[in-house]
Amino acid sequence: MEYSVVVLCVQEIVKVIVNTGQQFTEQQYVTVLSLSHRSEYGSTDAELESRLAKLNAILTADPASTQTPASHTNGLP
Repeated sequence: MEYSVVVLCVQEIVKVIVNTGQQFTEQQYVTVLSLSHRSEYGSTDAELESRLAKLNAILTADPASTQTPASHTNGLP
């Protein structure tokens, strides 16, 4: 796993997955999110569970369903 994904915040990790597709295994993403969660002061187990559920939903979603209509045409009418 590249270290570049480790330095991203949770929101950035999710954006990278949505924009560029899955580059690592789900377990690798879970590990990174768990480490990120542990380093955040005041974060709760409920927040981690929510993030992991969102990650799972993104990774198991149909790639076409995560794109907006504009992305299918590269923003052209």
